[in-house]
Amino acid sequence: MGASIVRAIRAASDGAARLSWWAAAGFLMLMLSFVGLQVVARYGFAAPPPWTEEAARYAMVWMGLLGATVSYRHHLDPRLVELKTLGPAWLRAVKKIVRAIAALAFTGPILWYGVPFLARQSFRTSESLEFNVALVGAIVPLFAALVLLHVVADLLPDPGKPKEKAVR
Repeated sequence: MGASIVRAIRAASDGAARLSWWAAAGFLMLMLSFVGLQVVARYGFAAPPPWTEEAARYAMVWMGLLGATVSYRHHLDPRLVELKTLGPAWLRAVKKIVRAIAALAFTGPILWYGVPFLARQSFRTSESLEFNVALVGAIVPLFAALVLLHVVADLLPDPGKPKEKAVR
């Protein structure tokens, strides 16, 4: 694969991670605002708006899934076993491949069933906000697609790094 294509994929992954981070931070602020409004309206005025709990829940879903993609990109995702980052090149390659297989095993079905999921959701409206629930559910396949982009970028060699020589 050409170095320019590798750089473009890695740049897309980095850009998507930055955008996801800022969007997740924005959804966190929205969620906190909705929850704060709910608390003030409930305990201060005894008249909470019915939509704040639902809006906070949807903001939390978007924040969590976008944050998970950023976590995956920066290798901050939860691990069952922590392998050292140093060591022979073959061990680092195996670690990278196992991580990719695990991510694909998780996101593959999400991508496969994502379109039918959104199609089913498009016939529903939210309880109090009364908008199409597919807008909320759209984050699920988007999350899987972003993780897949990060998997591909992680598997590609860094074009700025010289290739390692085999040690005998």
